[in-house]
Amino acid sequence: PPDYFRYAGPAPRKEPWEGGAKRRPPTAFPPGWGGPPRLVRAFAEVFIRKAYHPSPASGMAVAEGPIAARGGRQGAGRHPLGTLAWADYNPRCCAAPSRRWALALDVLSLGVGGCTVVNKLYTTLDEAVADISDGATLLVGGFGPAGSPANLIQAVRRQGARELTVVANNCGLGDLIDTLVGNGQVRKFIGSFPIRPSATEVTNLERLYRAGQVEVEVVPQGTLAERVRAAGAGIAAFYTPTGAGTMVAEGKETRLFDGREYVLERALSGDFALIKAHRADTAGNLVYHAAARNFNPVFAAAGRVTIVEVEEVVPAGALDPELVVTPGIFVDRIVVAEKYVAWFGSRE
Repeated sequence: PPDYFRYAGPAPRKEPWEGGAKRRPPTAFPPGWGGPPRLVRAFAEVFIRKAYHPSPASGMAVAEGPIAARGGRQGAGRHPLGTLAWADYNPRCCAAPSRRWALALDVLSLGVGGCTVVNKLYTTLDEAVADISDGATLLVGGFGPAGSPANLIQAVRRQGARELTVVANNCGLGDLIDTLVGNGQVRKFIGSFPIRPSATEVTNLERLYRAGQVEVEVVPQGTLAERVRAAGAGIAAFYTPTGAGTMVAEGKETRLFDGREYVLERALSGDFALIKAHRADTAGNLVYHAAARNFNPVFAAAGRVTIVEVEEVVPAGALDPELVVTPGIFVDRIVVAEKYVAWFGSRE
């Protein structure tokens, strides 16, 4: 019923087609969009009439809310409506009925006709990481060199953000995270393998940690993966038997379940997630290559802004849906970069 979708905000202005005006709402979608199923079309019409109403004068307003704050740029689809800005998502925006059709369809994620409101493709690595600020928390995918977003890490190094908290499985084991530490950009590292298992090879992280200049939090590997996964799933905390009765449990809440002690672990999210995937489509759907998948899908879901480096970008719809691991809804920025090859013994 229409009342089910009633907008609870301020009362909308009188529509231009009401009161006997000649102007009528659109009866068809813009050229090239095709026609959605009848039920979806009906929902879109109710959504437009109830959830969106014109703003004064220009019909534009300052963007508000979480959608406006998300990363990304204005898109450029085949239809002129593809140039809509984030401000258009404000309920007080969009006087033009045709623009409201576009917004409703985008919110419903119909993806008809190939129109893309948000362009997730970035030209350069430096552009993709430009807004990483001092004190940010970075979730960095990879297991050793496999699946490590080496090109993005180097871009962060050039960008120069400092006082970073880095969450990753390892540091200095074929990845380039240790170069950020050596550059004085990392304040705290959270991971399972913070140093090399070597008596002779000393990483920057180990050296600075022993000097008291960097904090290190060691997390059991399975717990690390689950803490990040929980953040992506909206779970605040969970109980695990891992680490019970050890220094891992110090300062944490514990409970007995069926006679066994469990430790309460909190979810672990990040301001930015740096991800490596093999292939992406323009909608942000990701395909990984073999073991390079590892932590990347979990970290992609837990970053407020997810940046992915890929070796190839294909048109939306070109990927086999059965092979997509990370849906595009979790991806904000895509940049194509050449494959970076590193080994456990390599250092920059």
